[in-house]
Amino acid sequence: MQTLIDEEAHYITFEAYRREQMPAQDRLAFEQELAQDPALMLLYQEYLSWVEGIKEAKRQDLKQKLQSWDAQMPPVAQPRNSIWKIAASIALLLVLSGTLFLYRTMQTPAFTAQNYVEEPGLPVLMGSTQAWSPAMNAYRVGKYAVALQELPAHAGTDTTAFFKGLFSLKLNQPTAALAHFSDASLETSSYAEKASYYKAYALWQVKKGSEAKQVFKEIAKNPRHAFQKEAQQILASGAL
Repeated sequence: MQTLIDEEAHYITFEAYRREQMPAQDRLAFEQELAQDPALMLLYQEYLSWVEGIKEAKRQDLKQKLQSWDAQMPPVAQPRNSIWKIAASIALLLVLSGTLFLYRTMQTPAFTAQNYVEEPGLPVLMGSTQAWSPAMNAYRVGKYAVALQELPAHAGTDTTAFFKGLFSLKLNQPTAALAHFSDASLETSSYAEKASYYKAYALWQVKKGSEAKQVFKEIAKNPRHAFQKEAQQILASGAL
């Protein structure tokens, strides 16, 4: 029976493979392992189904919001044909996208919108990770304070430290995030690379730009780091 730690390690590998962030040699080795291990292949297929399920849920949420907006319009302004509806939907999306971009620009560093990699969270439909379901579901809908409260009591120390740091960062609490990302348990954890990346953002938010730059430099020169490309882009932007 797989443990929570085993599943988390597999998930991190799956994510790196799907996003094409594996070095060529590691990618080839993983593909060979998939071909030879039916159980691993099944777990990977479950992971892909979970990712697609999240995407579909987001599409349905957007559809419901558009329908709700349409229903609340006054009768005179109600669209009279399908072409108008399509045009109205596109206009709404543009407005929402612009608003979101401006909000992020005001709340985060200039390079965040372009280079910040959103953490998808744990795949709560995979075995023992169901204990994380309340926290992950809250995180994915932007309820970060609730996500902090819903963290499972008996989770791994490094996993808990990482997600406490992530949720704190999302709550614009960079000092708390730094404390969690600096937890000793993360030094040898499978979350070490991600923690260093998000720690750099926390350093930037507490106005420690030189320290943040140093972390990004270390990431950028490591060809095996999952966020090497993003770190290089951030440094090249000249924002630090």
